[in-house]
Amino acid sequence: MKTLVVTVLAILSFGIITAQETPVVLEDVVVSSKNQKFLNAVQDDYTPDVAREMEALAARYELNQPHTPYYLTHLDNITETDYVVEFFSTKGYMYALYDENGDISVCSERYKDISLPKPVRDQVYNENEGWQIDKNQYKSVFKNDKLIKKEYKMHLSNGNDSRVVVVDVHNRN
Repeated sequence: MKTLVVTVLAILSFGIITAQETPVVLEDVVVSSKNQKFLNAVQDDYTPDVAREMEALAARYELNQPHTPYYLTHLDNITETDYVVEFFSTKGYMYALYDENGDISVCSERYKDISLPKPVRDQVYNENEGWQIDKNQYKSVFKNDKLIKKEYKMHLSNGNDSRVVVVDVHNRN
C-alpha cells in the first residue's frame, strides 16, 4: 500500500513538473489604424457622431475587399493608382480619395440636419438667445494629412425673423 501511494505521488508530481512550460515574453505591440493620421486630424470635440462613424468606416476601408454599399470609382483627373470611394448615409455623404497604399489623401464630407455637438450647440444658443435652429449643415475637408475646412452652417428663426449663422470650428482644439 505504501509503495502504491508513493508510486501515485511520483506519477502525479512528474505530470505536474512536465506540465510547467517556460513562459514566453512577448514584446509590446502598438496597434493603430492604417489611417490614424486622418482620424487624428478630423475627429475632435466638434465632430458630429454621424461624421465620426463615417470617418471610422473610411479609415478601415480596404480597397481590395468587395464592399457592396459603397461605390468605388476611378476619376480621370487622378493617377491610375488612386481611387475615390463614396460613402453615403441618410444624413449625408463622404468622398475619400485613397492612394495605392490604401491611405486617405483627400476627404470631403457633408451632412445635413444632424445632432449638433454640445460645444457648437451651446455657442450658437449663447450668441443667439431666443433663436432656434431650424436646419443645419456640417462640412469638412481633409487634404494631405491636414484638416483644411470644418464648419457648421445653421438656419435660425425667431418668429418671422431668420438668419444664417456659420460656425468655423477648424483649429479650435
